[in-house]
Amino acid sequence: DADGLTLDIWLRKKRDTQAAYAFLKRLHKQFGEPKAIVTDKAPSLGSAFRKLQSVGLYTKTEHRTVKYLNNLIEQDHRPIKRRNKFYQSLRTA
Repeated sequence: DADGLTLDIWLRKKRDTQAAYAFLKRLHKQFGEPKAIVTDKAPSLGSAFRKLQSVGLYTKTEHRTVKYLNNLIEQDHRPIKRRNKFYQSLRTA
Protein backbone atom coordinates (compact mmCIF):
# COMPACT_ATOMS: atom_id res chain seq x y z
CA ASP A 1 0.00 0.00 0.00
CA ALA A 2 1.03 3.66 0.11
CA ASP A 3 2.84 3.12 3.41
CA GLY A 4 4.89 0.18 2.09
CA LEU A 5 2.91 -2.41 4.04
CA THR A 6 2.12 -5.83 2.63
CA LEU A 7 -1.54 -6.14 1.63
CA ASP A 8 -1.69 -9.90 1.31
CA ILE A 9 0.37 -13.08 1.22
CA TRP A 10 -0.84 -16.20 -0.51
CA LEU A 11 1.15 -19.41 -0.27
CA ARG A 12 0.56 -22.03 -2.96
CA LYS A 13 2.30 -25.26 -3.88
CA LYS A 14 3.08 -23.95 -7.38
CA ARG A 15 4.27 -20.51 -8.41
CA ASP A 16 2.84 -20.70 -11.90
CA THR A 17 0.95 -18.21 -14.04
CA GLN A 18 -2.41 -19.61 -12.98
CA ALA A 19 -1.64 -19.09 -9.28
CA ALA A 20 -0.28 -15.58 -9.90
CA TYR A 21 -3.32 -14.71 -12.02
CA ALA A 22 -5.73 -15.82 -9.29
CA PHE A 23 -3.76 -13.92 -6.63
CA LEU A 24 -3.57 -10.65 -8.59
CA LYS A 25 -7.24 -10.89 -9.56
CA ARG A 26 -8.21 -11.39 -5.92
CA LEU A 27 -6.11 -8.37 -4.88
CA HIS A 28 -7.79 -6.22 -7.53
CA LYS A 29 -11.23 -7.29 -6.34
CA GLN A 30 -10.36 -6.63 -2.69
CA PHE A 31 -8.36 -3.38 -2.95
CA GLY A 32 -9.05 -1.91 -6.39
CA GLU A 33 -6.44 -0.70 -8.86
CA PRO A 34 -3.16 0.55 -7.36
CA LYS A 35 -0.69 2.96 -8.96
CA ALA A 36 2.05 0.31 -8.86
CA ILE A 37 2.66 -3.32 -7.89
CA VAL A 38 6.10 -4.37 -6.64
CA THR A 39 7.00 -8.05 -7.09
CA ASP A 40 10.04 -10.20 -7.64
CA LYS A 41 11.13 -11.09 -11.18
CA ALA A 42 9.26 -14.39 -11.38
CA PRO A 43 8.14 -14.86 -15.00
CA SER A 44 4.74 -16.12 -13.85
CA LEU A 45 3.92 -12.77 -12.22
CA GLY A 46 4.75 -10.77 -15.34
CA SER A 47 2.74 -13.14 -17.50
CA ALA A 48 -0.27 -13.02 -15.18
CA PHE A 49 -0.05 -9.22 -14.94
CA ARG A 50 -0.07 -8.85 -18.75
CA LYS A 51 -2.95 -11.33 -19.03
CA LEU A 52 -5.00 -9.30 -16.53
CA GLN A 53 -4.21 -6.10 -18.42
CA SER A 54 -5.49 -7.70 -21.63
CA VAL A 55 -8.88 -8.32 -19.98
CA GLY A 56 -9.13 -4.74 -18.69
CA LEU A 57 -7.71 -4.96 -15.16
CA TYR A 58 -4.62 -3.09 -13.96
CA THR A 59 -4.71 -0.84 -17.04
CA LYS A 60 -3.21 2.15 -15.20
CA THR A 61 -0.96 0.13 -12.87
CA GLU A 62 2.81 -0.02 -13.23
CA HIS A 63 4.44 -3.41 -12.54
CA ARG A 64 7.79 -2.84 -10.81
CA THR A 65 10.35 -5.61 -10.43
CA VAL A 66 13.35 -3.58 -9.18
CA LYS A 67 15.27 -5.57 -6.58
CA TYR A 68 15.65 -2.64 -4.17
CA LEU A 69 11.94 -1.80 -4.14
CA ASN A 70 11.16 -5.42 -3.36
CA ASN A 71 13.45 -5.31 -0.31
CA LEU A 72 10.59 -3.91 1.79
CA ILE A 73 8.59 -7.02 0.96
CA GLU A 74 11.46 -9.32 1.90
CA GLN A 75 11.91 -7.54 5.23
CA ASP A 76 8.21 -7.95 5.95
CA HIS A 77 8.58 -11.74 5.52
CA ARG A 78 11.26 -12.04 8.23
CA PRO A 79 8.94 -13.29 11.03
CA ILE A 80 7.50 -15.91 8.68
CA LYS A 81 10.97 -17.02 7.59
CA ARG A 82 12.10 -17.34 11.22
CA ARG A 83 9.15 -19.59 12.08
CA ASN A 84 9.65 -21.67 8.96
CA LYS A 85 13.37 -22.11 9.73
CA PHE A 86 12.46 -23.46 13.17
CA TYR A 87 10.07 -26.04 11.72
CA GLN A 88 12.63 -27.15 9.13
CA SER A 89 15.11 -27.90 11.89
CA LEU A 90 12.48 -30.10 13.58
CA ARG A 91 12.13 -32.15 10.40
CA THR A 92 15.86 -32.85 10.22
CA ALA A 93 16.21 -33.76 13.91
